[in-house]
Amino acid sequence: MSPWFQILRPHPAADFRVICLPFAGGSASHYQPFANGLPPWVELCAAQLPGRGSRLREAPFQRMDVLVEALRQHVPQDKPWLLFGHSLGCRLGVELMLALKAHGQRLPWHFVASGCRPLQLARDVAPMSSLSDAVFIQRLQDYGGTPPEVLAHQELMALVLPALRADFRLVEDYHLATVTPLPLPVTVLGGRQDRDVPIAELPQWQALSTEPVEVQLFDGGHFFIQQNRDEVVEKLTQILTRY
Repeated sequence: MSPWFQILRPHPAADFRVICLPFAGGSASHYQPFANGLPPWVELCAAQLPGRGSRLREAPFQRMDVLVEALRQHVPQDKPWLLFGHSLGCRLGVELMLALKAHGQRLPWHFVASGCRPLQLARDVAPMSSLSDAVFIQRLQDYGGTPPEVLAHQELMALVLPALRADFRLVEDYHLATVTPLPLPVTVLGGRQDRDVPIAELPQWQALSTEPVEVQLFDGGHFFIQQNRDEVVEKLTQILTRY
């Protein structure tokens, strides 16, 4: 498989594949804990973007369109798949599906949009990418998705900061050019205590799908997928059993 995607739970004979796209600064390994709770007939795969994990020495991408095109060219499509994206990964997921549709390629059977406002609701995002290192790291701590021991490790942070800044720049510069409903069901996951993603807005994801959109809430902030991982994986399992 391409270095763009890592198999986290190999299962060549699997009937179905779950493909995960990362949040800002996230690597494929962040989804490894999902493996234990998914059904045995499912293979788990996650994107590994340049600038992190096994691709740490590669330069991170600065433009959404270029990154999405690379993902489109490498996403494995040899079996039915569910696409999961959290935060930045949710934006990547929508753009990837639009690109796949434009090129006449297979779409996922289901999209799970996690920790993200409906993309047609444009708003100015508070800039983070240009902050000083100290303030940037403090903001990361406020988000709660990065372990404190990582934030306190100066040498490690020096290695990962370029990718983190690049990812936040992608979020800051992003806007959905046109609202084109996609012909697949969507499940929207949100954190009840997520200050960046208002719960009341989540049903408006319906504008991006011709199929029914379901909203599921979990206790936790923006990184409820870590704080309530077992419940999130249980929800994924419920979705997968429909197929």
